[in-house]
Amino acid sequence: MRQRFHAPILLAGWVVFSLCGPAAVNGQTTGAIEGRVLELSGQALSGVQVEARSPSLQGARTATTAADGGYRLPGLPPGSYTVQASMKGFTTVQRTARVALNAMSTADFTLQLSVEEHFVVSGETPMIDLGSAATGTTYPATVLRRIAIIRNYADILRLQPGVQSDTAATQGRAAPLAVYGSTSIENLYLIDGVNTNDVKQSFQGTVLPPEAIEEVEIRTGGYGVEYGHAVGGVINAVTRSGGNDFHGDVFGYYNSRGMRADVKVTDENILAAEQTSIDRWDAGLAFGGYILKDRLWFFGSYDRIGQTTDRIPQQGPASGGTYPFDSQSNVYTGKLTWNAGLSTSVVATVFGDPEERTGATGNLASTDPLTFTATRNLGGTSYAGRLNQIFGPSVMLALQYSGHEDGFRTSIAPEANVPRVTDLTVPGLNVASGGFGNINGPIANQSSRRDTASASLTSYLGNHELRLGGEYQRDETAATTLRSGAAVLNIRPCKANPANPASVDRCAALGGMGVPYVNFRGENVTGGVFFVHNYLTDSQGNPVTGIFGETPIKAYSAYLQDNWRLSPRLTVNAGLRWEREQIANWKGEDRIDLNNQWAPRAGIVWDFLGDGTSKAFASYGRFYYRYPTDLNARAFGRSDFFFASTVNYDRDSLQDDPLAPRQFFSSSQPSGDEPVDRNLEGMYQDEFTVGVEKALDPTFIVSLKGNYQRLGSAIEDRCDLDYHSPLTGFNGCAILNPGSSEPIASGELPCLNGNDRPADAQVFPGPADDALCNENGGPAVPRASRLYRGIEITARKSMGDRFWIQAWYVYSSLRGNYDGAASLRTGQTDPGVNADFDYWQFDRSNSSGKLYLDRPHAFQLSATYLAPFGLVAGFSGFVRSGPPRNQLLFFNNGYDGQLYGVRRGFFGRAAAQYEINVAVGYQLRVGPVSITPRLFVFNLLNRQGETRIEDDFNPNGDFDANGNDLQHVNFGKILERQEPRLIRAAVRISF
Repeated sequence: MRQRFHAPILLAGWVVFSLCGPAAVNGQTTGAIEGRVLELSGQALSGVQVEARSPSLQGARTATTAADGGYRLPGLPPGSYTVQASMKGFTTVQRTARVALNAMSTADFTLQLSVEEHFVVSGETPMIDLGSAATGTTYPATVLRRIAIIRNYADILRLQPGVQSDTAATQGRAAPLAVYGSTSIENLYLIDGVNTNDVKQSFQGTVLPPEAIEEVEIRTGGYGVEYGHAVGGVINAVTRSGGNDFHGDVFGYYNSRGMRADVKVTDENILAAEQTSIDRWDAGLAFGGYILKDRLWFFGSYDRIGQTTDRIPQQGPASGGTYPFDSQSNVYTGKLTWNAGLSTSVVATVFGDPEERTGATGNLASTDPLTFTATRNLGGTSYAGRLNQIFGPSVMLALQYSGHEDGFRTSIAPEANVPRVTDLTVPGLNVASGGFGNINGPIANQSSRRDTASASLTSYLGNHELRLGGEYQRDETAATTLRSGAAVLNIRPCKANPANPASVDRCAALGGMGVPYVNFRGENVTGGVFFVHNYLTDSQGNPVTGIFGETPIKAYSAYLQDNWRLSPRLTVNAGLRWEREQIANWKGEDRIDLNNQWAPRAGIVWDFLGDGTSKAFASYGRFYYRYPTDLNARAFGRSDFFFASTVNYDRDSLQDDPLAPRQFFSSSQPSGDEPVDRNLEGMYQDEFTVGVEKALDPTFIVSLKGNYQRLGSAIEDRCDLDYHSPLTGFNGCAILNPGSSEPIASGELPCLNGNDRPADAQVFPGPADDALCNENGGPAVPRASRLYRGIEITARKSMGDRFWIQAWYVYSSLRGNYDGAASLRTGQTDPGVNADFDYWQFDRSNSSGKLYLDRPHAFQLSATYLAPFGLVAGFSGFVRSGPPRNQLLFFNNGYDGQLYGVRRGFFGRAAAQYEINVAVGYQLRVGPVSITPRLFVFNLLNRQGETRIEDDFNPNGDFDANGNDLQHVNFGKILERQEPRLIRAAVRISF
């Protein structure tokens, strides 16, 4: 109780201090300009008037230099600024400075005595942030709209050094882009300061087109204490604003099925489960301007997106058919910017991306439309209100409230609400009939919401920039799990596997002779069948159709940081962040309390040449991951309802038969309320970075960086507990810190051996494990490990709004036994309850090695250009090592490939991946209007290189007479390839 009492008091103290104490720069939606003004002799000039103007700023922002000649202009919207320094008796000097999101631009001036007042224009300031050791890149609107990216602003992350795709969930919309060794769901996505991560699974939760975005800042390391809840990158975007001129765009994009190359199929391919044929279009407008000049601006955008997809199965009972489904999206933004006073601004923003999908959205395991036809509604709305208040030249306050909604909801026709039957008697074919089947609430039938309130302040006290802030956040998911007709029935053959002579005919051995059965092919199933019934029940064992539950999470944070300018050439960053996360069950009772998550951050920056063009830096930081509601929705759902499974030889009975095959355990487990180990610690990562940057000219910067990231802890579950035992609460799974010394992690609870390998297997024999896993407990769960090491070289050049180019190379390694919040071999995206540690046997001597995202070599070149004669071009091309390969061995019927036959990642490597995307167009000027037709070509080379290889050596549990694993015919074949070439036509009319 003491800890629960102290943390809120600590938070309250932060909030009171933040509302009464010195103010802070907003670290999410604005930037700043600082510098010094000297005379020719090098002496500081005090009393100099410094003024900044920009089309992005309402009015002008002014400051007066202090005794040391220094000045600061905080709270500036991103954009290009003209900065002017003037003082009576001296020349007036102007410089151009680029202000980026959450960055400090330096503009120094040298004035000389003059009897005349005139301007001396001294060019652009170097684009190096000398006040921060953070690493990353800012991508302005000109790059977003000229480069070849998909219709999703977050796809610009592909241009960032060390970024690649992974296999985590996306709902078919998000960009699954991983930063260095972290998975894509470990990133933080901010739009106008709103946390837009999917509430349920933490992938990118809002998709906006580039026309709606003004700038995207990507932080990949060393970021300050104002950022939390992520161990990957921070993708921070701001939407467009109005201005003192009216401006806007009308745009349209189109690609048909004929504009996409055919998917390559070779002898090495396992035919994809299905092919798709797509027609897609989107059209919209964006418009901004003023209601009152320099006082009240507005901006809005709308994009209507339509897509028709034909699903064409290549395998299974539906193969040969074409099954269409349609989707429609309405994507919008709205923004008001009010200059309420000389030092007060208020911003109100709203944006959303609701989408509806209809038709063949389910699993195509049948030709019967009732088994796969549904309506899916996803996406949602976000909104925020923000106050920025500047007090004099040295203090700024920022307050914000925001809301974010998303979800994935499924509805079916009444006639599809009947039991689903799956015929599993033909190997490789799972043929469905009856109704739609299972609708997993936490994944496919949920609505989620996030509310956030935050306050931040910055005070400039001499050479100190003090940042102080706090945040409260509440996430909630309401999910309903349904089974059409209240049950799902699986029909399984009651015979031995003919490919496995050493196997035992379990039906005969247990006295069950099976039920005579004629399968969907009209074949008699030798030995008959048995039936596995899956259904939901209430606490009295009565079948029910669905389970509803709400699972909230509350999170608190507070931080303090000092950026101390020890000298004009040396800056030290030191800060401390505190986070707390309370994860509750469906009753609202806290089941996990991740308190006292302290995250220190430190950095040092040295301008080693002393002229603002150089930067040597180093940083250390601890970063905690914020768990989404998937953890408590799955682990702590409605514990007064049960997932029931019975096995028998009667199609219409739910009574269990003790003579049924042993590998299909009968059970009745609570739908939630799993046990939780003591003293649980949140997932965190420690990061060390060292590097150097040099501006060869004000707009050409080269850098060299080394990065080290080590996972310190993780939350996962083990599912080898004896669910028959009251000591486990009749649960098969429990939440723990892998590798901890607490009771569940160390193996003190009753344990069940799930290994279905034969006793004489040459590797990892099955029944021999019974002696280690029984009513007395079992082996401990190993520690989760992930270690990233990388060296990065980057060069970047820009020339105003016309030319931008970036090139980078990364050499890296990624080692461990844990991909992270998503399990990338299978694509499972259940942070905290993935299958990585479900059975103790998964920790064999080979389980640690090269992880899926290990890519030793990666290179990319990207560029955009607007020629004086109107040509518009964008280019990006990459080459990187292929993913490491594995030899995965059978464990049991639910975990066919979880044992590593050789050391993880050391069974070779898939071929290197490379591709090119281009965009070309011509800008035609007609008075104040420009008309730009464009052509985008994605995957120009149409290489369709391998991206995933079949690593399951023995997925079906086939062994020879000596217990050796038998290699499956598909082992080593290509499962997935790079996307084929796609051509997209577009036109934009701007004014």
